Amino acid sequence: MIQTTDKQSELFDLVDQHDQVIGQATRGECHQNPKLRHRAAVVFLLNQKGQIFLQHRSLSKDLYPGYWVFSASGHVDAGSNYLDTVDRETQEELGVIVPKDQFVQIGTVSYQTQREAELVTVYKANFEGDFNFNTDEVAGGQWYFLSDILKKYQQGDIKVTPCLAKALEDKTILAKLQELLILVDEHDQELGQIEKYAAHQGVGQHHRAFTAIIVNDHQQILLTKRSEFKPLWPQYWDMSFSSHPWFGEDITKACQRRVKQELGITIANFTPLLTYNYQKQWTKALAENEHNYLMIAKYSGAIVPDKNELSNYQWLSWDQLLQFSQKHQDIAFWAELAIQKLQANPTLLETLLTI
Repeated sequence: MIQTTDKQSELFDLVDQHDQVIGQATRGECHQNPKLRHRAAVVFLLNQKGQIFLQHRSLSKDLYPGYWVFSASGHVDAGSNYLDTVDRETQEELGVIVPKDQFVQIGTVSYQTQREAELVTVYKANFEGDFNFNTDEVAGGQWYFLSDILKKYQQGDIKVTPCLAKALEDKTILAKLQELLILVDEHDQELGQIEKYAAHQGVGQHHRAFTAIIVNDHQQILLTKRSEFKPLWPQYWDMSFSSHPWFGEDITKACQRRVKQELGITIANFTPLLTYNYQKQWTKALAENEHNYLMIAKYSGAIVPDKNELSNYQWLSWDQLLQFSQKHQDIAFWAELAIQKLQANPTLLETLLTI
């Protein structure tokens, strides 16, 4: 029999159904009594392909040894909180650091078994890179598309923890997890939803997107270089940033979300300047096919780029940007289109520069 490496004397807060602290108990006590409801925090890590990392639990775990579970997970110690816990467990179990502000809460799970009861906060975060597993905690893991995880779970091909099972049956969590994009026609009328990776396969499925241009007080435009981890147009220059609104999310909120994630800053006001349709192949297997909003905003100050999103940046005047675009072939296709449309319309260009 394998000896557990989990410390049975760890102290947890006990909570009621409304997450109010009502007492304390040790790990050993909590895992032998389902009346002792305690807290936990978990995270799904996603890569640029939209795959989710599932962790294979070590055989030395006191509960569910050898089962598949979230990317990282752990109990909330007495006096701690959910966010600090998921940050700690990601470092302890996987040996990686995800900026704390990149953890996005996507739901809660409450469950009870014969041995324990937990109230769990579920997060997601983006991550590219290698792991350095804590072998006392983790036996290994695998990147999967959500559709493959659901298929394996529903067919009973993998053993998952009760908490992961609950999350995989929660439609709200799944909708927030898989980054559903908005399918539209050429007039931007909504047609449905689609997973992000599926939207870019083949010739692409026409979906809503945006490109944001940030201008500073000196009428300089922020130009950024996409990271090497991007599945499409990696290491190509873009405007300030580009992305997609999630299903059910408007363009402005999507811009606010992504500017914080990619540039590490907060901008409240984004103004739509124009829209355009385009389709462009990257490889035979991947393409962009978008109804793209060109959004503009004003910002002067420092930025803190996420290295998983951006590898470089520079501020250029409009004339410098034109010269740069004429000399460089490594400019993303949608950014080239934006530059061409602004050059062809002095009124729109003036609106941009004087925002």
